[in-house]
Amino acid sequence: MKSKIIAVFLLILLCAASPVGAWELAVSDPWLAVVARFMGGTAVQVRALAMWGDQGEVVALRQKIDPDTPTLRLVCANPKKGTKCLYSALPIPGEKIGSLFFDPASLPFIGQRLLQLLSEWDPGNYSLFQRRLAEFQSRLDGNLAIGRELIAGLPILDLTFLTTPWLQAASGDLLRPPEDHFETWGRGEGMELLETWLLRAQKGKRMAVADVWTPAIVKDRLANFTGSVVFPPPSLDLEWTLYLHDLYLALISAVGRP
Repeated sequence: MKSKIIAVFLLILLCAASPVGAWELAVSDPWLAVVARFMGGTAVQVRALAMWGDQGEVVALRQKIDPDTPTLRLVCANPKKGTKCLYSALPIPGEKIGSLFFDPASLPFIGQRLLQLLSEWDPGNYSLFQRRLAEFQSRLDGNLAIGRELIAGLPILDLTFLTTPWLQAASGDLLRPPEDHFETWGRGEGMELLETWLLRAQKGKRMAVADVWTPAIVKDRLANFTGSVVFPPPSLDLEWTLYLHDLYLALISAVGRP
């Protein structure tokens, strides 16, 4: 009888110590979803409400979400009940919002803000979220150190639309056209202007680098330009710091460095 009582007592203790199942969090856009998934770790099941398309565009996903599910949005001024927002107003022009997730100066703030918001929903897992933030920062710092070692001496013509901060953080030789040139190319105009920059790149033995968000006229031209690379769109399934790391590797692979 005594052994049965002890067995029952141990079973109760084990049940009490078992981890609580992850709670569901709906996230409005893919940028925030990939970082929130990392920050939430095993405590949070992120349901992204949008993904990236083949051209980097944000595409809404058809998701059946319970109305009571907590929702995280990138920007909103007056969130409804159950919704929290990373920003109350856009800190930069809307078409450039994705660049924040390539910016080593902005990413720590994003991580810190997510720590705060996730902990408001789930204060019991504050220490977990804090550890995940430290790991996120550690991986970012590690990626930057590797990037500076890999591409510090690589001359680059920066034709990216969103990825510039990540290139600037590691490159010691970055040449970039003025922003109004990108506006011209975004209208499908300015081919002669583009050729002038590509000629400069050739003369300076610079790699021409674009990303999936770069205006189509530029990407199409780079398809037939020796010494160029176009960064692919991210994926919801890829851990964000790994994607950032792969961008540096893509540059090294394109120039054939060991």
